Amino acid sequence: MERTDDFPDAIICANDTMALAVIDVLEENGYHVPEDVIVTGFDGIELIKYCIPRLTTGRVDQEEIAEQIMHIVKRVETDPETVPQSVLVPFHILRGESCGCTPIHFQPSNQYVLELNERIDTKQIHIDRIFEMMTEMTEGHSMLDVLKRFPECAPDMMDGDCQVFVNEYFCRHTDIPISKGFQKDDILLLVEQRDGKMSLPLRKVKSHSIDMIPQEILEKTDRLLYLPLHWQNEVYGYISLECSDKEFDYERLKDFMMAMSQILGIVRNQSQLYDMYIRDSLTGLYNRRGFYGELASRMKSLKGKKCYIFLASVDLDHLKSINDTHGHGEGDVAIRAVADALVEAAGDNGICARFGGDEYVAVCLWNEGKVPEDFVAGFQKRLLLWIDDWNKAENKPYELGASTGVILEPIHDVDDIDELMKKADDNMYDCKVGHHSIRARRRV
Repeated sequence: MERTDDFPDAIICANDTMALAVIDVLEENGYHVPEDVIVTGFDGIELIKYCIPRLTTGRVDQEEIAEQIMHIVKRVETDPETVPQSVLVPFHILRGESCGCTPIHFQPSNQYVLELNERIDTKQIHIDRIFEMMTEMTEGHSMLDVLKRFPECAPDMMDGDCQVFVNEYFCRHTDIPISKGFQKDDILLLVEQRDGKMSLPLRKVKSHSIDMIPQEILEKTDRLLYLPLHWQNEVYGYISLECSDKEFDYERLKDFMMAMSQILGIVRNQSQLYDMYIRDSLTGLYNRRGFYGELASRMKSLKGKKCYIFLASVDLDHLKSINDTHGHGEGDVAIRAVADALVEAAGDNGICARFGGDEYVAVCLWNEGKVPEDFVAGFQKRLLLWIDDWNKAENKPYELGASTGVILEPIHDVDDIDELMKKADDNMYDCKVGHHSIRARRRV
């Protein structure tokens, strides 16, 4: 940067960050501010207190901006055609030393440097705690594991009462259980802190589709700070923080919010990857790997108790004929239909899997004495009814059918499953040979 006669007397920057960068570049090239050139900014950011010379800038009243925003939001809801294209908000000038208006005083600036160092030390302690919390929480293998660690990892991260909510999309991509009938505007209360005590309600609550804040929260207080949780361009929830009379440490709050977003986002992605590992992509049922893993987990919970297993081996009839005659797209439709029928027939206690091609397996486990009466007949009846209804509703050029082989026997160890599956397979093939497959014909 060369000194020239036409060098500007003043540089007016659009914001304080640009102004501070300009001052640095000028000083690196031998220019002095404000003796050689005047520099001003606009924003009034906190950092200007710690620069030498102190920056002259303009600051807008943040409360005034908030009031104008809320006024516009109300107009959007009530009378959108009258919403103004722009709104002028007054500002005031903060006179510093970069424009020559105020003489340079080094003593106050040195004091600001000391304050800045103290803030940096405090910030570093807080950042270390954030990383420690993230490490501890992401050691969990599932979203539920992460949430169980939340109260012990993050009690000192939040000031005041708060709630963490997530939407239905987030729940469906993790292992968080959601009840049937979860509607579009429903949200799940994951974490709640009340009077310094943190809990995991995992409770569905109704929210208003416009403000997304549950009515029960609004009834308790009218002073809420609303912080969205987002990860990779997706908003999947928010933190609702009840404001008190004391001042908030917004930097600390922002760090906590970002950490929460990253933790939940990372674990959600991990859950999706694990789901791809154990699920059949076409039907959503377990694959062979997921089936054996879930069965082992269920058996472990029943260890030491005599239990009974219902096992159904199911084949989709004539899949090759459907593919050859009507195309593989129709074959996929038939595969998904039998999967849905199997889930319906097995019920909430069932472990349903697609082992590949046209082969399915369904398993139910019970303790001794708790086996539902006539479950085998009921299973076959539900499967038949579902397929019958599907054939009548879809009116396809082919008939959906399935061959089944079922057994109900005691089981002592997960290693016994292969022998039991062989028995069920033999029964299923006997069914195919004897033409006793479950097939419902369409009524013309």
